[in-house]
Amino acid sequence: MHRAIRGLALGIATACVCSAAGAVTLNFDSLNDTDVVADQFLASGARFVGDFFVESQTFGGVIVVPSTPNYVVVGGGPPVLLFVDPAKPLRPATTTSVSIVTPQLLAPGCFDGIQLDAYDVAGAFLGTATAQPVGTQGGPQTTTTLTLAGIHEVRFIRIETGCTTPFDDLTYTTVVPADIFSDSFEDVP
Repeated sequence: MHRAIRGLALGIATACVCSAAGAVTLNFDSLNDTDVVADQFLASGARFVGDFFVESQTFGGVIVVPSTPNYVVVGGGPPVLLFVDPAKPLRPATTTSVSIVTPQLLAPGCFDGIQLDAYDVAGAFLGTATAQPVGTQGGPQTTTTLTLAGIHEVRFIRIETGCTTPFDDLTYTTVVPADIFSDSFEDVP
């Protein structure tokens, strides 16, 4: 019994070990306009749940997209980005850094804000960052980054002002599978 508990404790400790060996950038340009973003990026370790929609409309050039033609618009919900093991998408994974790029906005126009809330595999809140100020009337392209150990889930909370809520070039450090449970029960009586 003691070994099984020690194995469980070791499994929890290794869930926080994150690798900065590389980064993945999703620019959504492989998807079609109006697609719902969901499981298309499982092989890259990302699962999107909720209202994430592909858009290519620039409203006459008012939105300057970082990597044309597509970007993603955040809907209500809040929608969630989950990090998963690319080899076993039902298995949770973690990363140490997540960033999004808000397109440049030429006046006249406005963007809603996006609050990014990060959680670990146990559902504990890790931290937050806010992308693009609410109701901005014109502005440069900006990058918003969360750098925290053990990010498994990012909630995209839309701060609504009646505008659109775009982002592009989602970048995160290479995901690491989260082993939160020991599966060696050979010593359990």
